[in-house]
Amino acid sequence: MNIATTTAIAAIAGLATAAAASVPVTKLFQEGDAIAGSTVSSVNAAFTSGNGTVGTVGILDDGRRFVWVNNGVDYTTDLFPENITGAESSIGIANDGTWAASFSLPFSGTSGTDDSWFHSSNQTIAREFDPFPFIPNQIVGFASRPSMDDTGTAYTVAGYREDDGSNSGSDGRAFLRSTNPGAANPTYDVIYQSFEVIDGFTVGNGGVDFTHDVSGNGNHLITEIVFNDTPTTQDDNMVYLIDLNNGAKTRLGRENDPTGNGDNFDNWDGVKVNNNGDYLIHGDTNGASAADEFITVNGNFVYNEGDLIDGLAMEAVDAADIDDNGRMVAVFDVGTSSSDEALVFGSDAADNSTWEVILRVGDSLDFDNDGMGDGTLLDFNISGTINPFEIGNTDIVWLEVDYEDLNGAEFEALIGVTIPAPASAAFLALAGLATTRRRR
Repeated sequence: MNIATTTAIAAIAGLATAAAASVPVTKLFQEGDAIAGSTVSSVNAAFTSGNGTVGTVGILDDGRRFVWVNNGVDYTTDLFPENITGAESSIGIANDGTWAASFSLPFSGTSGTDDSWFHSSNQTIAREFDPFPFIPNQIVGFASRPSMDDTGTAYTVAGYREDDGSNSGSDGRAFLRSTNPGAANPTYDVIYQSFEVIDGFTVGNGGVDFTHDVSGNGNHLITEIVFNDTPTTQDDNMVYLIDLNNGAKTRLGRENDPTGNGDNFDNWDGVKVNNNGDYLIHGDTNGASAADEFITVNGNFVYNEGDLIDGLAMEAVDAADIDDNGRMVAVFDVGTSSSDEALVFGSDAADNSTWEVILRVGDSLDFDNDGMGDGTLLDFNISGTINPFEIGNTDIVWLEVDYEDLNGAEFEALIGVTIPAPASAAFLALAGLATTRRRR
């Protein structure tokens, strides 16, 4: 064996040892950090645009909410002339750093709060009790799950109701789009709404589901829709891909339809779509509970519960996303323990042989890139309701996590994990396997 080969193998071994020792991550901020004259009391999920711009909504000890964009605070809610008393953890973020959120404003009446669809220009796009312009005598009832495409067009699910003084509830919902959310008088249109007939079925009162995703270029919407006149409640939930240019709606799946694997689709946990119209769906079938979770890409099964990834038997899918290059990230439960989770990256979402574990609960986190661990990962804080998990088209995945520092204190934090770069064929041949994979 020559010296060059010996040196290369030693280097590879050193890299593997360093990777096993600690994982370099970027920390944006954490619970307890001093921000905007106060300290952070609560950390929420991060949302990412196509070019990697990252945004999140957090809570300060003094009760204010703040919006963080990239490297610092972009907004605090005391800047609005009315007292903002709350905020959803969802946020939409554009490539230029503009954003849309859902804030709770003082009630127009005597008590309570108004929901609002809020823009970074420090104004509302729509607010509870505003006239709902598409149906006579209806007002906006709520605005929830705000999102934004890369160009700055804003989206939200809104409820509407009759203006009868009841001050509660909704008669229906609509998926709204505003192409000018920062204008002096922003306008919006309806993409689809309750009581609309699609493929012979009527969208239910609450049928405009919160589970949805808009592609970065604003051309595609993937969404769950619940209908109110299907034969049974076991087949009323469907997934549609909507062309946002011409309104064409294509059904991608329906509860109780055969999967082709001997069972039927049961429910959808998450849906994602990229600029090319490639879509990823994860959910459950009605098969045995130990084998019912799945991921499909463009309708093809790429994961079934119990499949091995990096030699680990994976179980529940907590979240997953596909970027415009067809890459995938996902968080899985490892084995039967919901407390053991792993972050998985795949250079090709449609080919699970490219999937690898890049971070796992119990791993050591290196915040300052000195090769030494600064804390231990305790948990991935993945929400099943706000669809926050996004890879963008960059090489960093942003995650809300819990970790324990070297003194035993536990913190919530937002961290960025760098996904592996493709290794050269020569390097792989010499190493025998990709040393960027992290096995335990």
